[in-house]
Amino acid sequence: GLAVAVPQRLEQMLPREFAVILNAFAKMELAFTAAHRNVTRMFELCAAKLVPKIMQDSSGGDAFSPRDVALISNAYARVRAGPYVLPLMKAVSSRVVEQMDACNS
Repeated sequence: GLAVAVPQRLEQMLPREFAVILNAFAKMELAFTAAHRNVTRMFELCAAKLVPKIMQDSSGGDAFSPRDVALISNAYARVRAGPYVLPLMKAVSSRVVEQMDACNS
């Protein structure tokens, strides 16, 4: 399924694709299905890949819109992600603080 295919495409995925795919899976009730393990693994792999992408983005580009960052964060909140998501939340926090500082300047 898609949850198995996504990790193979992480390098090519755009910020909007991360936001859309993660939110679509987060909205589904998969906790008691056979796909749960694959989806959990997909979320873990995406979190690991998103950390450097968001950190890199905050130091120059503007590929991750505030909306994309919010949707990605919401997806992880909805699935009640485990400790593996902490580095991602730190990267998101850093990015949001930078964006807020830019608005206040």
